[in-house]
Amino acid sequence: MKTKQKKVLIAYGTRYGATEETAQEIQKILLKNDFSVTIINLKKVNQNQWPQISEFSGVIIGSSIKMDTWTKEANLFLQKNAGKFRENQTRLAVFVCSLLAGNSDTYEHSKQKYVANVLADYEIPSILYDAFGGLIDFTKQSKIGFFDKILGKIGSKMYPELKAIEIDTKGVTDLRDWNQINAFGERFVELMKN
Repeated sequence: MKTKQKKVLIAYGTRYGATEETAQEIQKILLKNDFSVTIINLKKVNQNQWPQISEFSGVIIGSSIKMDTWTKEANLFLQKNAGKFRENQTRLAVFVCSLLAGNSDTYEHSKQKYVANVLADYEIPSILYDAFGGLIDFTKQSKIGFFDKILGKIGSKMYPELKAIEIDTKGVTDLRDWNQINAFGERFVELMKN
């Protein structure tokens, strides 16, 4: 007799696509391990149509970080479902993508500030959380708008935390560690099997 597939929701907020690509990579790992996966970009789906987390055995929430802040949609999703997560009806994993998390000197600080502290503020237990490096694209094809490009270039020179990161102000700087991301996905699979 075939066992029933566990259903997992991956809900994410992305600004320029790095978090979306990260969520899609995690989705591949779950699909490879026979999970049924629903993945949604919270910005593109009206919040009245967001899935009910009670329909899933597990939920993974991801957000990009800009100016020390989650995307408003991912934050709202977490806030809206905080009570259900506190009741432990659904297992929760959380990740963020942040330039600062891509630097070994600021990784732990980023993980604490952008994930652990946010979960503590909402009093939400999580089975797994992590902070991955981000991506910043200054090319002409970039999804980053002109104003954000200017801010990014200024910020990369002004903020002491960013000075340790080599940012290509004419190209793409991708600080995501795909091995770390894959390990997160595999760890989630193992936790969901227990």
